[in-house]
Amino acid sequence: MRGTLRILGVGLSEADAQLVSDELRRAGYAPELTQTGSPREMLAALEREGWDVILYACDRADCGVIEAVRLFKATSCDVPFIVLTHEATQELAAAAVKEGAYDYIALENPRRLPVTVGAEIERAEIRRERESARRALAESEAKYRSVVDNSADTIARVDLNGRFLFVNRTFRQLAHMREEDLIGDGPELIQFAFAPDVYGRMVEAVARAMQEQTQTEVELPFTDAAGNEVCILQTAYPWYNAEGEFGGVEILGRNITDLKRLQDRDKRAAARQAAGDAVASMIDGVAVLDAEGTITEANPALADIHGYGSAADLVGKPFLQCVGTEEADKVMAKLRETASTENGPIRDLETVSVRKDGSTFPAMLNISSLRDAQGRVMAGIVVVRDITEAKRAQEQLRQLAVRLQNAREEERERVSQEIHDELGQTLTVVRLGLDWLTGKLAGQDRLRAKAQSMMELAAGAIQKVKQISTELRPAMLSHAGLVPALEWHLKEFEHNTGISSEFETEIEGDSFDNTVSLALFRIFQEALTNVARHAEATRLRVSLHLREGMLRLEVADNGKGIAEASVQSFESFGLLGMKERAAAVGGQFHVEPNPGGGTLVSVSIPADQAEGGKPRA
Repeated sequence: MRGTLRILGVGLSEADAQLVSDELRRAGYAPELTQTGSPREMLAALEREGWDVILYACDRADCGVIEAVRLFKATSCDVPFIVLTHEATQELAAAAVKEGAYDYIALENPRRLPVTVGAEIERAEIRRERESARRALAESEAKYRSVVDNSADTIARVDLNGRFLFVNRTFRQLAHMREEDLIGDGPELIQFAFAPDVYGRMVEAVARAMQEQTQTEVELPFTDAAGNEVCILQTAYPWYNAEGEFGGVEILGRNITDLKRLQDRDKRAAARQAAGDAVASMIDGVAVLDAEGTITEANPALADIHGYGSAADLVGKPFLQCVGTEEADKVMAKLRETASTENGPIRDLETVSVRKDGSTFPAMLNISSLRDAQGRVMAGIVVVRDITEAKRAQEQLRQLAVRLQNAREEERERVSQEIHDELGQTLTVVRLGLDWLTGKLAGQDRLRAKAQSMMELAAGAIQKVKQISTELRPAMLSHAGLVPALEWHLKEFEHNTGISSEFETEIEGDSFDNTVSLALFRIFQEALTNVARHAEATRLRVSLHLREGMLRLEVADNGKGIAEASVQSFESFGLLGMKERAAAVGGQFHVEPNPGGGTLVSVSIPADQAEGGKPRA
């Protein structure tokens, strides 16, 4: 139930009032309709109390709707003014919208009413929540930075030019440098900490991650300040900004010295002793397993993570007892895999672990085998890390990215409205003034020609304002819904490019969640832009379907197609942006060759993410 909706009706017939109330109730509202009979009575009602929406009946030519809109605009009321019309009076209703009415809805098809009303109410709520969202964003960013800065791992971020954007405290301690000395410069500042060949491998792995936009790993041995031989596992992976654009590489360095010692095949006794010392002090849980998967040794951290009193309580228990039932087969398969001589260690295996009390938590497993000098497996080593907080932080970052995107869309909408209302109206007045001036310059051909030229410039500027306003935030999407907005944009695309197009759907475009609709529309815009710029196509087919629990948008062209290298290239910012928009609403994005030739772009979103989407009857 969406709650009470206070409606001020003006001139509604009993039948129309009943139709409006029934339609709003079906949408989950509890309408309270108060009737008035004239524009003046409407003004009096507006002065007496507050309303959520005004519904004005435009059922005849003398209904007074134009006068009512003008009177309403003279007030300071921020209430949606919607004209209810019939087929015979739609032209008058359209004129009322030009005067300043919010929208008009034909009562022969009233399904748009709940969405139109709801959109304006949500817009007000968004304005109120904006400041709160910004404060929450700042707090979350500070919390995230604190977690990262205090990590035991070295963490750094470099931009596309290889310059440091961020380094955490552990990284600064390793480099023996201050943050201000590192930010803005490249990795060459820290090469003194590594042997030349090790430093070269480190830079090569980062460059590969940058070029291929893929995760790379490399083990880097070096001697620390105390003269100890240390091994760092460096993981470099691409990062993307809130717009989904590739921004550079993040570098994570984890000290795996103790684990490397555990895996030393030639020093069994020394490795086991080192493992005992190192494992006992590790914050991650460590289990040593026999050939049957039974725990023979465990460190205190493993007992803490799984809720046992001491490490001894775990000895003799099967390790799978610490794993969720649905994950047991997967983990056992990985344990066997590491025991094979053909396979190395398994890193960063996400699973569900079980505490002694039966509660579960997300965990990351690193599985390896301890072998003797002949390569025979002596024991299995499992390192368990509780990633509950990491998962929560990851979800918070995703939500922050969505909030940032929503904030940008809200700002685009505000700027679009201001450009349309302020600049557009000003240019219209200028054009009218020039038109009047031209009429007063009869017989003055030079001045008249100059005024006419200026009037044409003003007319062109008005059209450009409309174009910019529409590109920033198409009003069609908010007012009419997703399907009409897609159809309208496709027609504009066909008109501007000459590429013939067709649109297929059985879905009503006014029934989707606003965030989903906006994400699909922006992806659709980018897809059409790519077709116009690169495809060399002559035909375009667009379809939107809700089938088997999935909402799917497809854009297929008959152009020259897209190379796999272009799909994977870090310069394909448009494709990356579409992928991130789809992911933000729980969907998946794909670009692939079209079976009929050309390129097929598709977005699939679970139906439960697109609230209320229903096929047409």
